[in-house]
Amino acid sequence: MVNYLNTREFNIKLLVIGIMLFSMPVKALVVLQQASLPIDTQYDTNPRLTAKKQSIWRYSVTPTYSIAAVEDQDRWYTNASLRVQRTSDKNLIADREDPNVDIGWQRELERGNFSLLAHYDKRSSLLTEFERTGLVDVDGSAINKSISANWSRLLTERMNLSVSTQYLKTTYDGSGFFDSTTKNLSSTLSYDWSETISPFVQFSYTDFKPEGAGALSNKSKNLLLGSKFLINPNWTFSPSAGVNKVSTFGSGWVSNNNLSYIGEKSNFEGSLSRSVSPSGLGSFQKTDSLNLSYTYALSDISKWGASYGVVKSKSLLDFESTRFSTWYSYDLTALWQMRLLLETRNQKNVNLEADGEIIGLTFTYNTPEF
Repeated sequence: MVNYLNTREFNIKLLVIGIMLFSMPVKALVVLQQASLPIDTQYDTNPRLTAKKQSIWRYSVTPTYSIAAVEDQDRWYTNASLRVQRTSDKNLIADREDPNVDIGWQRELERGNFSLLAHYDKRSSLLTEFERTGLVDVDGSAINKSISANWSRLLTERMNLSVSTQYLKTTYDGSGFFDSTTKNLSSTLSYDWSETISPFVQFSYTDFKPEGAGALSNKSKNLLLGSKFLINPNWTFSPSAGVNKVSTFGSGWVSNNNLSYIGEKSNFEGSLSRSVSPSGLGSFQKTDSLNLSYTYALSDISKWGASYGVVKSKSLLDFESTRFSTWYSYDLTALWQMRLLLETRNQKNVNLEADGEIIGLTFTYNTPEF
């Protein structure tokens, strides 16, 4: 399991250094590097979520490396990892070697910024489709290759415009899902009405082309209206709602509502949404989801957290999945961290209801920045 918190802190430090450099009249180049090695052991009582449970042990190591360079208005960065997995029953869950690579560049402009990102990742389709659709697939591979660009500009002191575009190629190996190509364009116009209220309007367009017999090309358009409310220094609420139209099956409503709390020791995030997005089933799917997460700092070296998620998907078939997890992390030393995970999963469809539990223990070594 990759130490995402450590990576986020690394990126925050880069941002602070970048801001300092942007204010300096003399060119300076700062390069930061960091590496980590999570070593993970999991016991899964039902990895395929079938009516008849079959348990396995999973063992994985994920060497991860990050490097970033900041010079004047430019920032270049690369994040790379390789998850090597071995299991106790290769007929049930295969051994895997899954890479993940990001290569990006960002330029700070006078009144905004521009960025480019190239991404590649390979994961088990057993996991990716459960997270996206609630459907449990065979243990094949889902491979994503994408290029994206983002541009934002402050039009006035209070009005900001951002535009993003992405080209995504998804292929499946050893799986029954459809390969596809997705092109996406989205734009958001926001206005700082006051220090606490920032309304926005968002438009997005998606061109989805699946490959294979019976697959139909689809085009989707979204229009959302919403606002960000700073309730107080700790609480932020961002509701939005709008309409969606898909070329092959008509129109409907969509929504995205987020609530977050940042305290001295605890953090909370919650989201309730309805979305329409491409899926490996070869068409757009309608998804209703609820996600809640909570983190509490027990001390300077230990944390506890829990998360709960429900996904209901409607496409060619209807699926419902739930996931609840709780975890505890402890910093053994300045460089070593331990994390204990307990998770339960459940899946329902017209033909099946199944559940499973996961117990995991992860030790992560983080090198100092160099």
